[in-house]
This record gives sequence, C-alpha cells and structure tokens, in this order.
Amino acid sequence: MGGWGSGPQSSEPDTSEAKRVDIRFMRKHGLLQPGYSSSLHWTCRGEPSGYIRYTVAQDASALTLDYKVQLYGGDWEPMKYTVPLEAMPCRYGGERQYFHCPNRQCARRCEVLYSHGQYFLCRHCCGYLYPSQKGDRLDKLLEAKRKIGARIFEDWDGVDGWCKRKGMHWRTFEREKRRYWQLEDAWQGAFTDRARALLGEGVRL
Repeated sequence: MGGWGSGPQSSEPDTSEAKRVDIRFMRKHGLLQPGYSSSLHWTCRGEPSGYIRYTVAQDASALTLDYKVQLYGGDWEPMKYTVPLEAMPCRYGGERQYFHCPNRQCARRCEVLYSHGQYFLCRHCCGYLYPSQKGDRLDKLLEAKRKIGARIFEDWDGVDGWCKRKGMHWRTFEREKRRYWQLEDAWQGAFTDRARALLGEGVRL
C-alpha cells in the first residue's frame, strides 16, 4: 500500500505512524470558523510529506475533506467526503467542537482522525494503538516514569539531580515525585522477575 493516504503496515500499527487531522490543533489556531477553507500540511524529517484540503460548513455542522490517495502503487484517486462536527458545552462556559467518525457504523465522537487506507477515521476504526500501549510491562513502566520525570524535574536528563521544575506547585511536585519512585520500584521489581525467569530457563545474562 503506497502513498500518503495509506495506513501503517506493521503488525501492531500505532498512532505515531499515521497522518492525522487533529481538531485540537484546528481549534487552537482558529481554523474551524463557519465557511472557512484551508489546507493542513504534514512533514517527515523536516520535508513535506502531503497535505489535505478542507472546508467548514456554513453552519459549522460538518467538515469536508478533499485529497488524493494512491493505493498499491496505482493511480491517484480523488477523495471527498464530509465529517460531522459537534459542539459540546465546556464545564466552565463556552463550547468545544469534536469530530464524529465518518464511518457510519461507528460515528464515535473524537478529536483526532487518522489515515487508514482511503479514509481518515477514528483510532478505534483504524485499529491503531497508542505508542505507550506497545511493548511489554518493562517498556510501559519505563515510558510512564520517563513522562513524569520530564514533566516535573528541572534537570531530569542532566547532572544536577532531581530538582523541582520552576513554576510547579510543591504539593503537585511531591505527589508526582512519589508516583515517579513508585514506578521506579515497580520497574526494578519487574526487571528482577524477568532476570529470574531467564535464569530459570537456563539463559545466561
């Protein structure tokens, strides 16, 4: 399957491997005004890797996607279809817009549509995992610890120790730091269990 409109090809594809239409980005930059038309562009390693045109309906009830897709090295085929939009009230006033998956058998409310074959669909219809869902328990524990560390420590990757990030409340820092060390203990325990299992199977470490 070739072309930028095609989906990932690994046995366990994840969301990082697919092009996306992210309504959070569009909301932030004011790209969802009624009747507004523009395009979204993607890059790969700093180089252009495709684009998609869109138009917002005059009543802001839908978004029309307009692009071309190439499958299995064949000819480029035009694709044009509408994605329903829904405005939901926010807890503290105002409203927030969401996509509805264009797969009529799904119509799930979502904030991101991913390229899959000829279409852009919700993550569930694409069958994609989040990157954090891939890998074994050791990988997941390590990734969870890394995310917390990068968020709360000022110099987590440096040499000056684990200092509180500037601007973070101490109560939040202490709570997240406890979680960080709990994950570290869990990772150490999982690593020890893995090592013992390998030794029990006669594997030399």
